[in-house]
Amino acid sequence: MYSDSLNDNYLSLKAQLQHLQTRLMEGNLDMREYLMLGQNLLRLWQTRLAHATGDHFPAALENQWRSLHTEIHRELRLLNMDLMFLGRSRQPTTKQKAVGDRLNRLNKYCDKILNLDAQDTPEA
Repeated sequence: MYSDSLNDNYLSLKAQLQHLQTRLMEGNLDMREYLMLGQNLLRLWQTRLAHATGDHFPAALENQWRSLHTEIHRELRLLNMDLMFLGRSRQPTTKQKAVGDRLNRLNKYCDKILNLDAQDTPEA
């Protein structure tokens, strides 16, 4: 089982992703606010999650964790690029869909990482 603080950090990331997704669906944010929310996600990643290791998992789960962890980082960087393009887009609905799809992927990756902890917890 990995530390509660790491679990809490993934939960915080997931909550911020869901907040951005909700704001995106409402459609009443200005572009500066979208960019700020994207930067906040990257900052959370860099300060709380980037240096995490999967050495608390058995080898099979560690490989899954590392793969998901890497994908989350990649998707967060791409999300920020998408948000910049959204701000400059002439057809924002097309780009909003791409951002929404990316947010869905990120939420799924967070869920999978959080579920790895349940797989690692011995049954009573």
